[in-house]
Amino acid sequence: MNIAAEKALAAKSNSGVIAGAIGTAIYVSLFATYVYRNWTKVVALDPNALGDMIAGASAPLAFLWLVLGYFQQQRELRLNTEALRLQATELVQQTDALQKQHAETEELVKVGQAQLRLSNIQYNQSMRIKLAPKPSTAYSSGETVLVFQNNGAPATDVHASILGVQTPVLCKPNAYLGRETQFRLIYESKIVADKTVKILVEYRDEVGNPRHCEIEATNANVRVLPNVVDGLI
Repeated sequence: MNIAAEKALAAKSNSGVIAGAIGTAIYVSLFATYVYRNWTKVVALDPNALGDMIAGASAPLAFLWLVLGYFQQQRELRLNTEALRLQATELVQQTDALQKQHAETEELVKVGQAQLRLSNIQYNQSMRIKLAPKPSTAYSSGETVLVFQNNGAPATDVHASILGVQTPVLCKPNAYLGRETQFRLIYESKIVADKTVKILVEYRDEVGNPRHCEIEATNANVRVLPNVVDGLI
């Protein structure tokens, strides 16, 4: 409840008390005036009669305050009801504000999560090697050499394997692959023949996280497959 509403309710609550006090003061003044003007008669009364006079004089005041107390109680009940209504209104407003704040917070969290995902994707892409195929050469010894240039991030501990075939693939270099450097894969030509071969190249990025990429090779074409999963292996 705000301050203005509290002051208004307090003023309403005190109005009955002020009216009763004023009425009591007027009545007591009139009674005192009567006693003053009839002092000789009052002092001549015996104690029983004096007590009856005081009791009779006090009865209107008692009745007045009884009535005022009743109306005051009714007024207090109305004021309390009004106060509860105002509090309920404020609670509803606070609830609406909290719900709006919660919705805004959820939206901010979603935006933050989207930005974090984008940052992770950008970071992961920046930490990957990017192999660009070069013309391949077949040795007379029956080996095929696939030549690539790394246009991405540096890598270490590079090694490769042909998926589904227990035949080693020689990587040069295999210790460190820097930016703008060439990278060679050497394997037996008879493995390819007329079929498509998939080569898995595994490596570690600059911070030591394991990553991989796949290469699809035939006798006529070589291409590096796009990464379908953003993130670490």
